[in-house]
Amino acid sequence: MTVEELNELQQQLDQGKLLDATQCAALLAEVWRLKTMNTGKAIEVRTARDESHQAGTALSEMRAENEALRLELEQLKAINGLAACELEARWSNCAVAMLKKKGANGGTHPAGSEPRNGAPGK
Repeated sequence: MTVEELNELQQQLDQGKLLDATQCAALLAEVWRLKTMNTGKAIEVRTARDESHQAGTALSEMRAENEALRLELEQLKAINGLAACELEARWSNCAVAMLKKKGANGGTHPAGSEPRNGAPGK
């Protein structure tokens, strides 16, 4: 129903006239349409809130994981003699392998894992 039709029905009722069966049916159909639309919007809002909550939870988990990885990286950087693979310009698998085998061979690169460019580790 359009706003004009609803205004006409309101004027008719204000004048004390009764609505016929067709007008009543149209009015009931409009009420149900609005009720259905309202319910749909409420479902959309709940879904959006749930998705927002899930995204917030995932973000918190990722921040915690990022912080744990950052702390682990800082710990690895602080270890004396930790090598950086020059080609990768970052702390690498080579450095982690060296850390694991540091006690076995005095802190040099593990056998067969020299930096790719042949440069000695830091």
